[in-house]
Amino acid sequence: MVLADSTGQIDMNFRCLQIISLVCIANTPFAYASDVVMSINPESCMAENGWCAASLEVSWQLSKAKAVCLKVEGKAEKICFDKQLTNSTIIQIKIKRPIKVQLLTASSDQVLASTTLNVFVREYKRRSRQRHAWSVIQ
Repeated sequence: MVLADSTGQIDMNFRCLQIISLVCIANTPFAYASDVVMSINPESCMAENGWCAASLEVSWQLSKAKAVCLKVEGKAEKICFDKQLTNSTIIQIKIKRPIKVQLLTASSDQVLASTTLNVFVREYKRRSRQRHAWSVIQ
């Protein structure tokens, strides 16, 4: 393969290949997700009377021990933990809509992992008894 001709010009095919490679590398996201595994249990909740009340267990595992905090959408305070590789905690919740649960670094609030607790609402539609105006028995 010849990269330059006699005048010193770089082959255009090679230049295009370089540009495409740089674009692909620049658009590749870093694999933060492989460093952190986070799960919630339950993953969804059935709302009764408009509210979903549950004990939410949040578990995580890190590749390196670091101080982290849990942030539950709708709650002002964060729950922080010292440097540990794995941990889990139980949080009491009462919600009406889906919420995000995030695992953050304690020092910079960088999001390490995030998941959503889904809320399902069961609606009952009462069907009224149909009556005919001409019916003798009502």
